[in-house]
Amino acid sequence: MADQGKKFVSEGMVTYGYILLYIALSSGQIFFNKWVLSSKEVNFPYPLGLTLLHMVFSSVLCFILTKAFKILKVEEGMTLELYATSVIPIGATFAMTLWLGNTAYLYISVAFAQMLKAINGRGLLSDGSYDGSPHGGLSVFLAGA
Repeated sequence: MADQGKKFVSEGMVTYGYILLYIALSSGQIFFNKWVLSSKEVNFPYPLGLTLLHMVFSSVLCFILTKAFKILKVEEGMTLELYATSVIPIGATFAMTLWLGNTAYLYISVAFAQMLKAINGRGLLSDGSYDGSPHGGLSVFLAGA
């Protein structure tokens, strides 16, 4: 029983570590994007080009993790139909989200961008209440306020 408790605590600490790492990296990315797109600093006014750099970096990192180091296991069942109906739409949507988000950095402050990220979870919860998800709803939305 004590071993289970220690395992639960250690798994919880790892999870919280990942959450803190995500917060730090996403905040760092916001500051980096604002710095790159700022007219006072680098003056790189091409949010789509910055999005392309993000996507190339993510693709290279995923390739290295899956093919070179074999850290992530990839199943060999990818067909052209599955790729066309699953991977391409998700990738296109993600690229458009990055493009529009990077374009927004030209016009908003870093503090406002952080506030929008904090509100995002509540938006997802309220969206879940519209599609009948049992995990959404007004009570969950208000509990986070």
